[in-house]
Amino acid sequence: MKRFSRRWASAGLILVLVGVGATIAVTGATAKSSANIQVCVLLPDTKSSVRWVQFDAPYFAKALKKAKVTYSITNALNDPQKMVSQADSCLSRGAKVAIVTDIAQGTSIAIEKKFAKAGGWSIDYDRQVVGGVAKVYVAYDGVAVGKAQARGVVNALKGKSKPVVAELWSAFAGDLRYWALGLAVIALLVMATVAAMLEPAWRALDSPPATPGEFRASRPN
Repeated sequence: MKRFSRRWASAGLILVLVGVGATIAVTGATAKSSANIQVCVLLPDTKSSVRWVQFDAPYFAKALKKAKVTYSITNALNDPQKMVSQADSCLSRGAKVAIVTDIAQGTSIAIEKKFAKAGGWSIDYDRQVVGGVAKVYVAYDGVAVGKAQARGVVNALKGKSKPVVAELWSAFAGDLRYWALGLAVIALLVMATVAAMLEPAWRALDSPPATPGEFRASRPN
């Protein structure tokens, strides 16, 4: 599966859509229900975050219009069965690409398999559908996030003789299922980045690393 950061989401979506031959005139998300569409955007809810309505939906509309494809953008209102019905409606209208934000693993997998059976493609957006059959996963750039957090931690600790403990939390209210995994991944990214940033300082100490990645601290007299 190919992975794109959100920064490249629009370009990635356009490439995928062009790949399936989506080249006809644009029709807005408010098109009549009987109209054929090519792309089906399935968003999860409105309560876990304002982003799904205020940001994701309009950004998707902008990107899909730029790609010159017909589309439908719907929100399941945190109801897995509603998302299934929305996906079925898209399939009945000829959609060949499903952009799925996972709402429930079994539901999302079933939707992606339905599109595959119909000769279509699926794209995991923001939340990866583990066990799904998506061709592309579009998510945030975890490495960039880890680096930014590491820089923030290092800058905050400068000049502090008794620094407070920093607690790092991952995931958002609507996806606590992945909290533990997200926390572990980001913590590792931060640790690796902090180590890389501090390596020049370690090398300047009396006892430099014996091997790359091994740190031995000693304080100057």
